[in-house]
Amino acid sequence: MPAISFNYLGQLGGDAGQAGHQDWSLTDDDCGAMIASDNSSPLLLDINGAIQSGSLQFSVSSRLSQTQTQVFITALEQALTTVITAGQKQARLGGVKTPSDYGIQGVSIEQLNQLTHRLDHVNNENLSLHLEKKTILDV
Repeated sequence: MPAISFNYLGQLGGDAGQAGHQDWSLTDDDCGAMIASDNSSPLLLDINGAIQSGSLQFSVSSRLSQTQTQVFITALEQALTTVITAGQKQARLGGVKTPSDYGIQGVSIEQLNQLTHRLDHVNNENLSLHLEKKTILDV
């Protein structure tokens, strides 16, 4: 059995701003012990994450020392913050397309980037020529 388990459950309970009736919903209320105290996990780290009420949340169960567990949690928070910040920045810039976005198989992301760069270069050259012609015609 592996020493570490990571489970990301996705978005639970619908959108935070979702209106309307729901037959059931998740709660953050204390529900007591979920596992019997004599039923210990063999895992060194058990990490579970989900989005609840519009917030990314993780629980970490650990058999590491308290200091090691805190170091791990701090590193996990920093790594998640870095990834989220990079994703938000890229979203503001218009996102990143991958070969699967175009239905292309057998093309790596590097090859797609090379093609995109070449097309951007050709488009920029054509735009420059078009602007020169327009300027000449406008005179």
